[in-house]
Amino acid sequence: MKPALFEYDDPATLDAALDLLARYGDECKVLAGGQSLVPLMNFRLARPGRLIDINGIDSLAGIKLEGGSLSIGAMTRHVDVERSEEVAHGWPLLAEAIGWVGHSQIRNRGTVGGSVAHADPAAELAGHRLAARAVGRALPGQRRHACRRRPPCDRHRRHCHFGVQPRR
Repeated sequence: MKPALFEYDDPATLDAALDLLARYGDECKVLAGGQSLVPLMNFRLARPGRLIDINGIDSLAGIKLEGGSLSIGAMTRHVDVERSEEVAHGWPLLAEAIGWVGHSQIRNRGTVGGSVAHADPAAELAGHRLAARAVGRALPGQRRHACRRRPPCDRHRRHCHFGVQPRR
């Protein structure tokens, strides 16, 4: 099957992406690696009127150590986590779990943010986040300078549904 028609945006900055999210709201979906969203669109289980492709926003990718904590950007590919020496030495459970995400083609294209955002059980990361008591950060489109932190058990509602709601 093919997806329903949609508009496409390719912002170059996080601010531009947040502007689009604020403007189009529930009409749009964010495209990261596409390994979860595109199949849902092809089967027409997801029918966004607009895609906001964040692949060109380099500031959203990367693995950093911050005060003894590991920070993984939303656009970081699974393969980058899998090959990271920092992850292997400091977070061996994550290093082991990430190798079970799909197959090598999925890990080369799929992103940590996409797997977490879609609560995709095939990605292994939802279970890992619970086991590690990992905390995620979300940047609401309406409040760019306010960052929300919540544990994963507060976010995953059901398969392919991530409970991030805008602040009111």
